[in-house]
Amino acid sequence: MQENKIHRLYIQLSRHNEVQAGPVRLEDVAEMYGLEPEERKKLAAVELLCIKKGSYGRYSLSAGEIADRLLEKYPQYDPVFLGDPELVLEYPHPQNRTGIRDWLWTVFVSIVIFVGSAFTIMTFIRESDLDDLFAGIYDHLGMANASDMHGIEIGFAIGMGLGMLLYFNHFGRFRLQNEPTPMEMEMHQYMEDAEETVLETGNTKREDECG
Repeated sequence: MQENKIHRLYIQLSRHNEVQAGPVRLEDVAEMYGLEPEERKKLAAVELLCIKKGSYGRYSLSAGEIADRLLEKYPQYDPVFLGDPELVLEYPHPQNRTGIRDWLWTVFVSIVIFVGSAFTIMTFIRESDLDDLFAGIYDHLGMANASDMHGIEIGFAIGMGLGMLLYFNHFGRFRLQNEPTPMEMEMHQYMEDAEETVLETGNTKREDECG
């Protein structure tokens, strides 16, 4: 009796995957290599789990679970996983059109940030006693009478604004450099922490099969 031949299958996994409600298939979370087109199509349709409609959020999925579901239907394959062994599936909330409420909220947040930033800068200037510092600079330069022109203060204000623009690396949609901004790096770190939490705690809102 001839033994069944085991086929090596390479599966490239992606750490973060955006999915929708319903069955999550292998093609939704992975790329497969070493297959004929017909085999690829067959394996791509393997259902891994089911996400309930309206259960928005993040879900965890491991390479071991994928292997179990795959070998359950096609035991003749030997899956070799590439990339992260644990995945995060995100079922995002539908995005609504921006309305007057969103614009008002944006204006309110902008005002709060502007006032808070201005208060912080003024507090720093007062605690640092910059007025005496600038007066001392004028005196050392022999320009005590020029202090009323506030030239150094104007340069300080312009330099602070330019420094913030250079640090945050963008103004509106205009980007000074192609490197990620500090805010983008913070958001990236937040996403990594959120995904790690999902992987550690798991999620109970998913199902193994859609029925």
